[in-house]
Amino acid sequence: MFKNRSEYIGIVEQINNSVIDIFDSFFGINIEFILKIQLSYQLHLAYAKGSFPNFNDYRPLYLNKYGSVSSYFYILKSLFILSLKIFYFKFFVKFSKKHIVFVGNTTHNTLLNDECQNLYLSAFTEKYSPKDRLLLYLDAKNNNEFSDFYLDLFIEWYKILYSLKYSFSKKSLKFFKKYGDSINSHLQSHVGKSFKGIDVFLADQVVEYLVHKNAYRQLLLKLKPSIVQGYCFYENRINAMISAANSLNIKTIEYQHSAISNSHFAYSKWERVDELYLHFPSYFYVWNKSDLLLINDNFVGVCHKPQGKIVGIKHLAPLPTLGEKKRNKLLICLQGIWMPQWLEDFIIKDDNHQWFIRLHPRYPNDKTQLNKLDKLNKKNLYIHEANTSVLEELLKQSIGLITCFSGTALEAYNLGIEVLIYGEEGKSAFNKFIEDGQFTYVFNERILENKLNLLKPLITT
Repeated sequence: MFKNRSEYIGIVEQINNSVIDIFDSFFGINIEFILKIQLSYQLHLAYAKGSFPNFNDYRPLYLNKYGSVSSYFYILKSLFILSLKIFYFKFFVKFSKKHIVFVGNTTHNTLLNDECQNLYLSAFTEKYSPKDRLLLYLDAKNNNEFSDFYLDLFIEWYKILYSLKYSFSKKSLKFFKKYGDSINSHLQSHVGKSFKGIDVFLADQVVEYLVHKNAYRQLLLKLKPSIVQGYCFYENRINAMISAANSLNIKTIEYQHSAISNSHFAYSKWERVDELYLHFPSYFYVWNKSDLLLINDNFVGVCHKPQGKIVGIKHLAPLPTLGEKKRNKLLICLQGIWMPQWLEDFIIKDDNHQWFIRLHPRYPNDKTQLNKLDKLNKKNLYIHEANTSVLEELLKQSIGLITCFSGTALEAYNLGIEVLIYGEEGKSAFNKFIEDGQFTYVFNERILENKLNLLKPLITT
């Protein structure tokens, strides 16, 4: 398996370079960005799990097959009905124009002050009056005037359209077969493994992007915003929204949601920026100077030059004082890769600290190991609480954070909490912080124990 994240990022670059001449062949758009992100994400999961997923049983959501005459009659009827509804809404229903559209996913929402909030967005939404802003969750219904219904009409229309186009496009089918073969050839050469069924999965992701980009573009034409702001710009639907906005010369902003580095597949160096610029935000709101330098190094082409602004970790600002800092409470934030054996051994033997061990919300690959640890029934292990409480609340009540390369290290540091980093990936990601003495690098039980003995919990109310 891969030694580190940089290794699979390099392999993806080699794969893409081997088929670069045919990236423009899919319905007239360059799909290099989508394929790089989707393949990198799957390789990251494989890196975290230690095994490759099997897509042979994958059921496409956007590649419907139409075989019989009756099915073609049905879809033509559906397109006709959808077209009538779209015509009515497009020309006879007025939408309230919005100055800014905020986009995100409900999976990042947090219950705070008895209200469900997306902290990455709510840190900015209050600057705008309700009539000037629209909060649009791309993975759920929003109950926003007619926006949901209008958007659903176009999504269904484009879904049928692109399913038909893909079914009849022998060129597209050959491309994804060739790309899948190239992926597996490189992976077999490097790690002796391959992705089964990866070509169908990637084709489905590309069509999902195309469907949503075109549907979002129609909604933006109705709302006429000046700004579209979100986070995690590389997530397929959020990127579809950013691309749609960029195509209409609408200002696009990404707020940094976690640690970024050259070891992150979405923020490492992009080689063909000018060809792919529609996928990138025109503005990056970053946490600190080093993040800004990274953006300036990795997202600049000959013509395309995004702008960056240091805004700090703003999603921590709305948080109230969250109670008393607990004596000897330590939070471990996992990354989908289980902790080193020496750290697990230390936790099992230790009775002097309260251990809160939290899975990564999108990479819970080490849940089996965590459940095994939980079955020890140690009184100072708080697994359920760590994974059901608000992350920021856990941070504010802890005397220290232990993690590998999680962005929570920067959040903890911003809150004045001691940060302990383990693993070569963590050392690489936060090398400057470690060298400057802002973070402590721990690599065995003795060093960890010595550091914990020095921590003096500050009790606050």
